[in-house]
Amino acid sequence: MRVFNTLKWAAMPLVVSLAGCSFLGGAIEGTPATLLAYISMQSLDQVSVVSLIQRTPVGEAIPAGSAPANMAINPRSDREYLYVANHSTNTVSFLNVRTRQKEVAVASGDRPWDVAITPDGLSLFVTNTGEKTVAYIDVESRSRIKSFSFEPSAYKNFMPRGVVTHSINTKKDNARRNEAYVISEGNSGDVSAPAGQIVVLKGQQTGNTITINTAVKLWKGAVNEDGSRLLVTDRGRAVLWSVDLTSGAAIPIALEAPSWDVAVHKNVAFVSMPDIGKVVAINLTTNTAGQPALATPDNDRSGKLRQPQALAVNSTGTELWAALAGSNEVVVFPNVQETSFTAAARMVTYSYTPGQTGAPEDIVLGRGVQ
Repeated sequence: MRVFNTLKWAAMPLVVSLAGCSFLGGAIEGTPATLLAYISMQSLDQVSVVSLIQRTPVGEAIPAGSAPANMAINPRSDREYLYVANHSTNTVSFLNVRTRQKEVAVASGDRPWDVAITPDGLSLFVTNTGEKTVAYIDVESRSRIKSFSFEPSAYKNFMPRGVVTHSINTKKDNARRNEAYVISEGNSGDVSAPAGQIVVLKGQQTGNTITINTAVKLWKGAVNEDGSRLLVTDRGRAVLWSVDLTSGAAIPIALEAPSWDVAVHKNVAFVSMPDIGKVVAINLTTNTAGQPALATPDNDRSGKLRQPQALAVNSTGTELWAALAGSNEVVVFPNVQETSFTAAARMVTYSYTPGQTGAPEDIVLGRGVQ
């Protein structure tokens, strides 16, 4: 463990976000400023905290569960919690980001992988890849109150992978605001006519199924800010799927390679393509992609292909953060302008401990709490 360095902390400016926060503890609507990056490290059972300003670690890593995978942060300013799916202990950890402590681990199901929170900050949906279910967890009671299962007769080859909810920016009068979308990586079609499936969850009820013809291996997703479209990556095809949530119609947006993760800011979707070591930004108004950017920093002379997987974009849409597969590294793309990357990727340190490893699995950006 790193020895606590009082001089380093004394020199570090206090990280506080006024946007989206209330000194009286009440929740305020709107996108809070993102000042910290939370990075899950599966092999270390920890979540590292990095300043987006200094791009260095802030204090010690937070202990999570065993093999922390994907994460979600509560969007409410009066709920300072990060929720982490622990792949090896079948739980979701509730991490208090102010005290840096794990307060409770809630049973989820076998092999939880992805987690999403409703914009009201009250409900979690967790995909359990081992038993092919989705857990519905009540944040206030800290308990699993329902487990969704998907019978093969109704959901052919259904294998829950990603789960998506709306952002806090979706208007309160939008009837879909508290829906969740469960993405199946299983192929419900055949070799000649593959198809993907997405199941809509409405609170504790199962809604309709969206079928995406010619999809091969759906993976992760994000909802655009007005709540009208679901963007879904495909590990088996070089496309990003854009699904109209009113009609259920899906159109493919062409990419250079299969996609892994997608993050959205306003009318721009950022997509990772680990097979070719690039990220790309897509204008969702025109469905056109900008020039892809390499996830390899300019000063990297190793010749190694840097493979971006998990993505997170800051609250102003000007920086994109990416976790690199199998490399124990994270990079940031600074000075993003709409769909253009005007500067090369830069390596970011996420641990003070020399030689510490722990390949990053997910990145979540949140407001500053110290």
